[in-house]
Amino acid sequence: MSQSDIDGGWAWVILGVSFCGMLLTGFHVYSLGIIMAALLDEIDSDLTRVSWVGSIYTAALTLSGPLIGWVINRYGCRVAAFCGGMCHLSGMICAFFATNISILIVTFSFLGGIGMGFCLTSSLVVSGYYFKKYRPMASGITVSGAAFGMFVGPPVIRLLIDNYMLRGTFLVLGALGANMFVLGMFMRPSPTEKDNFRKDAGIGSSARQSSSQVRNQLLRITSAFKDVMGIVKSGPFLCYLFSTFAFSCGETAAIYHLPNYSQEQGTSKMASATLMTAMGVTSLCSRLLTGFAASDPNIGPELLLTGMMGMIGILTITFPLYSATFGTQVLYAAGYGLYSGGINAVMTPLTAELISLEKLAIGFGLLCFTSGIGCLIGAPIAGVIVDSGGTYTHSYIYAGTALLLGSAVSVPISLRDRDSVTWKAVERMDVTIDVVAETEQLKTHDITMEDDGIPM
Repeated sequence: MSQSDIDGGWAWVILGVSFCGMLLTGFHVYSLGIIMAALLDEIDSDLTRVSWVGSIYTAALTLSGPLIGWVINRYGCRVAAFCGGMCHLSGMICAFFATNISILIVTFSFLGGIGMGFCLTSSLVVSGYYFKKYRPMASGITVSGAAFGMFVGPPVIRLLIDNYMLRGTFLVLGALGANMFVLGMFMRPSPTEKDNFRKDAGIGSSARQSSSQVRNQLLRITSAFKDVMGIVKSGPFLCYLFSTFAFSCGETAAIYHLPNYSQEQGTSKMASATLMTAMGVTSLCSRLLTGFAASDPNIGPELLLTGMMGMIGILTITFPLYSATFGTQVLYAAGYGLYSGGINAVMTPLTAELISLEKLAIGFGLLCFTSGIGCLIGAPIAGVIVDSGGTYTHSYIYAGTALLLGSAVSVPISLRDRDSVTWKAVERMDVTIDVVAETEQLKTHDITMEDDGIPM
């Protein structure tokens, strides 16, 4: 592969592969509400316990981000996609034999979630590697795959459950997830990945010639740790992490309980599944349009992030006031998809803007980890609110508050582009830290090679 494949050539194949990978992710993740409603009917009637199935699935998907980022940096997106297909298929096959919530958490939620985490991260990262000039547009098209999965997933899952019960549905989901093996075959190593491979090969070569391989392994671990610490010390990116945490808390609480809440309001099971379809239609449009809008330097991804998260916060916190009819439920679902879809579209360009491209995989890993913590506690907190004597009104107030908090925390990100002495000082400090870290690393590497008798 040559540099001509960046923003052209094989990059367009990668864009299609990334779209399909995100379609698989959206199909599974946004169908969790339908699966949880079926679990309440078939396995366990306790809302809090069932909420853990969805939250741990999403948490495993996102908390595995740092591990997946390391796998991508070390072995590439292709290997990561293969690992995802294996984990997800194994989890769904084991879930077929599950008889209670505890077993489902280990099989469906943990193994299946990690598998989808590999699919999500590899699809986003490989798209970022292959596009530079058109990265915001490519990001919008890529994440629109998740919206398309949201559009088709819930009704299909509802039909599968009605015809094959939950066990048969798990097997079909495993077969769908196995398509990650096919997608991985198309993920040729990009120039950035090849550079990473060469760096690892250089360290590995010195390790083979050294009498102490442990020293070289420590060098690699220290380098990765310095990369992570350098990213975390960035003020704007730290705000982005906190915003992502609050967004994840609110979104999981709002979306995962939407089918069950609508059924409690008198909506049929199939009609409640179509709410996610309405959300998927508007989310698809939002992701595409936001991808193009983020390319405009007068707008920028950080401004879109703040505005859209604030809008879904307002829609969610006021949802109990107009949720009595199916028509108003569709209105909420469509509005939520319209504003939430774009938040995912700006993830790649905003992350690449806040940190360097070489650290994109690590940045995604940190974002996924932070999001995973929010996903882990978001839906169960809403379940506890309902089971403790509250109502879905209180749970949606909680979700809306979390989303508004995420919007408020993201406001300072835009200050990095203004004449802010504080942010400029922070960014200069980050650059200094990176330069010192790289210098120390090179010195350590040179000393190691000299000690091993290798002429410099």
